[in-house]
Amino acid sequence: MPDHVVLIVDDDPSSRAVLRLICEAAGRRILEASTGEEALRRAVLDGIEVILLDIELPDM
Repeated sequence: MPDHVVLIVDDDPSSRAVLRLICEAAGRRILEASTGEEALRRAVLDGIEVILLDIELPDM
């Protein structure tokens, strides 16, 4: 499997922390965003291919 960077998007820091632990244990590199706007910017600028997204973000 290619070494994809995973973007974790959630407004809850605890949720991001749990997802980070899981992804890091699987050997993935992680980026995080706490808002939809930040996630869109990171996805475009960093060429993200894998996103774990909270579908109930307040700003989406």
